[in-house]
Amino acid sequence: MKRILTLNICLLGMMGGVSAQQFTIEGTMGKSAEGAKVMLVYPKDNQYQNDSAVVKNGKFRITGTVTEQVTAYINLIKATSEAQGELEGNNDSNDFFLEPTTIKIKSADGTMKNTSIKGGRGQSELLMLK
Repeated sequence: MKRILTLNICLLGMMGGVSAQQFTIEGTMGKSAEGAKVMLVYPKDNQYQNDSAVVKNGKFRITGTVTEQVTAYINLIKATSEAQGELEGNNDSNDFFLEPTTIKIKSADGTMKNTSIKGGRGQSELLMLK
């Protein structure tokens, strides 16, 4: 009897758990965004998760996990000093569907609001609605 009860508890735990899957964001921003900080904000576990990367050689990469498709926001905060140590807050952002896949972000002018974002099925459907 104890074995059956233990087995049932283990099976319920496995069925109730949601599996987190990896996403990768690969961005090409160009040289004008060199040294800028890319901030990713998305909901995870009933809170907002923040991840970031610095644009180096015109590119950035962010990885993480999500359990489901969510709306995410990505911001570009450009460096303003000669040493690129001081960051200037601005409203250079974009929204997209964050999914467990590889998401490609490309900007011709070094801004986030004028990017091309390609990802999974949800992002493709969002672009058809815009």
